[in-house]
Amino acid sequence: MKKLTIIFIILIIIPKTSANSNDNGLKVAKASYVPIIDGQLDLIWRSATVNRMTSYINFDNIVENWFDLYASFRILWEPNDLYIYISVMDDEYDVSSIDQTNNDSVEILFKDEQETQIRIELGGTHVVNAPNSIVAYQKTDYGYDIECQIPAPDCLMDLTLHHIFGFNLKIFDADE
Repeated sequence: MKKLTIIFIILIIIPKTSANSNDNGLKVAKASYVPIIDGQLDLIWRSATVNRMTSYINFDNIVENWFDLYASFRILWEPNDLYIYISVMDDEYDVSSIDQTNNDSVEILFKDEQETQIRIELGGTHVVNAPNSIVAYQKTDYGYDIECQIPAPDCLMDLTLHHIFGFNLKIFDADE
């Protein structure tokens, strides 16, 4: 199994609808309205910075090229929820294992005063450790897209202006 990961970054909640990376971390734009959680890229996502994942941690297999495994993500916030849109380029969509942890999946880690790990298992969009979250995914010609709404209690943190927290996103690729 291959794993694509973005090494722990710092996110900063900001009030405006523009967000840029800087030396202090990524800025998360406030949502001007709530996106429809359906796995499709709504217009609201244009206000969020596209962050490309470039760090790879491989197990037994090597990522051959960006068609094999590549991802980008966007994040928005409002006082009660975080919204995350993830686009994964994967040449083999694999949810064939009975053991969900051996299928294509995504893990999101939030680090604030407490650490929270959320796992999105594709195929049934099962969310582990986030019982109130809403997740949708859509298979695409190049892989799959995931859109999720994660309530602040599931993140185990307050979503307030200028709040700084750690964030780690992992994409697991079940190709053998």
